[in-house]
Amino acid sequence: MDSFTYRPLPPSEYIRVLELLPPAFNQLSTDRNPSDIRCKIEHVALEDEPQYDALSYCWGDPTQSIREIICDGTLLVITENLYCALTRLREETVSVRLWVDAVCINQVDQVEKATQIPLMGDIYKNSEHVLIWLGEEAPEDEGSLEFARFLETESYRDRTPIQDQFVWAFRRARHVPPPHDEKWKKFFALFKRPWFSRLWIIQEVAVARNPVVACGSSRISWDALLKALRYSGMLGIESFYYNAINLNGVYDLQNCRKQYLEGTPSSLSKLLTRTQQAAATNPLDKIYGLWAIADRSNIAQLSITPSYKIPVENLYRDVAVHTLRTSRSLDLFWGLRCRDRSNLHLPSWVPDWTLTESFVTLRHQELAFPDCMVPEWQSQHFHSTGDSRASPAFTVDGNLLGLRGHIIGTVDEVSCTLRLEPGPASMYDVQQDLRDWERVAGARSAVGYRTGEHILNCYWQTLCAGVMPGGYQVCQEEFRRFDAVTRTLQSFADLSRYGRSLINVFPWLKLGVSISALVFHACFRSFTVIEDIRGFQGNNGAMIGRRMARTDTGYISLVPEETEEGDSIVLLEGGKAPLVVRPDKSGPQKKEISKLTRWEILGETYVHGAMNGEAFQPDECRRFWFS
Repeated sequence: MDSFTYRPLPPSEYIRVLELLPPAFNQLSTDRNPSDIRCKIEHVALEDEPQYDALSYCWGDPTQSIREIICDGTLLVITENLYCALTRLREETVSVRLWVDAVCINQVDQVEKATQIPLMGDIYKNSEHVLIWLGEEAPEDEGSLEFARFLETESYRDRTPIQDQFVWAFRRARHVPPPHDEKWKKFFALFKRPWFSRLWIIQEVAVARNPVVACGSSRISWDALLKALRYSGMLGIESFYYNAINLNGVYDLQNCRKQYLEGTPSSLSKLLTRTQQAAATNPLDKIYGLWAIADRSNIAQLSITPSYKIPVENLYRDVAVHTLRTSRSLDLFWGLRCRDRSNLHLPSWVPDWTLTESFVTLRHQELAFPDCMVPEWQSQHFHSTGDSRASPAFTVDGNLLGLRGHIIGTVDEVSCTLRLEPGPASMYDVQQDLRDWERVAGARSAVGYRTGEHILNCYWQTLCAGVMPGGYQVCQEEFRRFDAVTRTLQSFADLSRYGRSLINVFPWLKLGVSISALVFHACFRSFTVIEDIRGFQGNNGAMIGRRMARTDTGYISLVPEETEEGDSIVLLEGGKAPLVVRPDKSGPQKKEISKLTRWEILGETYVHGAMNGEAFQPDECRRFWFS
């Protein structure tokens, strides 16, 4: 049988639609295998409002486990995951009309891709349903969609006022299984599916009228699944299994959907920050994959036409330059990471959107709560330079960026980097790290802070980067309980760990050390301890992967991991948060600024007492050049 060949699409807004034929079609002839997947391809105009469902799925590795289907009487090669999806979606007696990107777009025709990609928003928006295929059910998440339906039902029974939804609520939920129940483990395992990590799915779901999630033979509406997930967060179960960072991508996706459907889509730069952790095979798609859901006026201002022939560095820099020029704000910098992490050759002021490791930006922390979990009036918005506007300048080659600002301090000392993983062993390591953080911040000292607050209060606000769902008093009490419990656990952990080294010398200590270890693990798994730890820990995702720093001017700050002693903290006009910078000693100086220092941006920082314009001095601003 011949291989399938694409016919060129007519000009204008035409697309292909796949007609998935029923198995009964194969039974009409003796030379057809009933298990064969057969389909037809039709060219249709979007303006004719054709009826079809759109598939949202992960391609899988195209070089492994490939399958063949029969399309218009010829063989078409697809991936194993798509083959499974088509098998599940096929109806017994009637045809199913689908739009599937891998089949309906000629993936080897770069010109066609460049014209079809801008249409994808309309393709998914105009579909009858968006079918989200997560894959076949696996033992580790078996029954998860059924449990999600149960949680959704329970959520409607729960009448907890919204202001009380940020304290431990498990004990009020009579019909919900305990946190260690296997059902919870399988429910959260569902969100480890590769689909949730992909970038393209964001716009596919955001514009969808009726998204439906399918896993094996089970189905549930997207809204019901999100309702179940939110309810798990309200109960405190979610953070028992994950720290807040792990499910941010799901909440970000729902935020994008909510804003799009309400007619208030975000700018491209804000979307890029929100979706930093989402992965795309082609780095150009980190931009193009958000095209359809970004604010249209913002896209028009960028004056960029999708092309798969442009080098990725050029596209990223063009987006950064146009964004800085048109917005006159530095919101773009919320997603900056130290360029030492990047494999691309980019200036330090251009974000590398290919970096997808888990990381909560300050903007991410700020944005994640209002739309998903916290009322707007309880959220924290930063304005470290007041209502100032940026006045960016660029060198002729576009590699250097000039911005006005001033330094508010030099880093005198930095702590270790905080890591956080589930489990008792990690809790011990976290306590060791927090001891170092407390030492650097002077959190237990009697010295006052420059804002007039007690230093311990400044310290815990820095840990949660100023984000306080439920308000100041609630978060202060959560920290008090968190602090008391974790310091107690630290004592047991110290005794059980360090006591082992004394057993060889004093064998009679063995029983006491063993009891301490058992008490530590039992306490860690108890509901009371989980409640006390979870309450405050749910607010502090921004401290993961960062360090605590103290400056020569008396500030304490949550800084990027790469920060070193001697680095500077700067406020730049148009910026909502301070930045950590250092002199760039690499490469030759540009002639037009040869007498000035070039700087490298390491990333954003939370500086307590400098996030709302208190430290900004417009008269002290001068031009900084960033390489």
